[in-house]
Amino acid sequence: MSSTVFIVCLMLAGLGGAVLIVLLTGSNAEEKPHCGAFALLPVTEDSPSERAFLEYYASQIMWMDADILQCVILVCTPESEELCQEMTRNYTCYRMMALQEVQEHIAAQFREKYGKSG
Repeated sequence: MSSTVFIVCLMLAGLGGAVLIVLLTGSNAEEKPHCGAFALLPVTEDSPSERAFLEYYASQIMWMDADILQCVILVCTPESEELCQEMTRNYTCYRMMALQEVQEHIAAQFREKYGKSG
């Protein structure tokens, strides 16, 4: 009886050790390359409903996996510039750009990735 208990305990210890090894080596796995995931969000007005939407959207982005979405670029107009500045200050997931800056940013990323002029 005691030898059976000893064998069962030894098997459980081995199984626990195997699980521990998998958990510890899983965190040292090869990291995925940085993809620079971002989204563009046009902000055309400075209204309470637009502000509420941006705050809700930021709360959803904050818990999201960084490989899915790292940054949301708020494409602002002169009417929405103040709201975009405030959202950028309050939430790290937001970045503010004018339409021309967005076009330059995308062209630069295209050139970096594909090595061609855009």
